[in-house]
Amino acid sequence: MHDCRNEKEDAAELALAKLRNLGHRITVQRVAVVEALASAPGHQSAEEILVRVSELHPSVGRASVFRTLQLLLRAGVLLSSSRAENRTTYFLCPSGRHHHLICTQCGRTVAFDECVAEDLEGALAKRYGFCVSGHQLEVFGHCSDCNAFDS
Repeated sequence: MHDCRNEKEDAAELALAKLRNLGHRITVQRVAVVEALASAPGHQSAEEILVRVSELHPSVGRASVFRTLQLLLRAGVLLSSSRAENRTTYFLCPSGRHHHLICTQCGRTVAFDECVAEDLEGALAKRYGFCVSGHQLEVFGHCSDCNAFDS
């Protein structure tokens, strides 16, 4: 049994370490946004992250939150998805690799750990001279509940 709290704390620490390694200062605002992301239950919209940051650190302003989200995206420690409820959501992912199964009928999203894209990453990097920093894989279809309902 894995401990989600430790995974989230590890993700926050890894995200901040990666920022530091890229030469970015670790400010109170950046820590606040990373903490809000790490303490969030799943994917969060920018507005939800802003509310969470305000609860944890009331002195951190809206502009700082949005600038930090953009910095985290550019640094490759934050990923976004626009499939959830027709809005963009964000989630910490310091590894730069994240995978989902998404039901196109009910919207159910299942994260999975198996990575089937590593070989593809290498082939694409070689073919195009591209330095791959990560990927996000989303597979669409119908979940077992929706399949059962359709039958």
